[in-house]
Amino acid sequence: LIKILMSVKYWGDPVSQPCRTIEFVLKKLDVEYENNMVVLFKETRTEEYKKIHPKQNIPLIEHDGTKIWESNTQCRYLLDTFEGDEDLLPRSDLKARAKIDAL
Repeated sequence: LIKILMSVKYWGDPVSQPCRTIEFVLKKLDVEYENNMVVLFKETRTEEYKKIHPKQNIPLIEHDGTKIWESNTQCRYLLDTFEGDEDLLPRSDLKARAKIDAL
């Protein structure tokens, strides 16, 4: 099995539950990523961070130059891109996947 290395950058703060979810998914999928700690409601409001992400929220991931926000979208993207385990997001059972999407 050949592991393909892809460039993922992550911005987040462990105090945020959505950020902890993204970190869990990244680690569960064994994705190597650049971890950029950003203090919620402090560093997210700086001009420097605004240049990175105009909406100034976290978590934020960037993969191959594409920035993705909203943790549910990020989870789905990571699971689809890095072919996550069926236990995290079913691929073959579309009805089960639809139930998860409805939550």
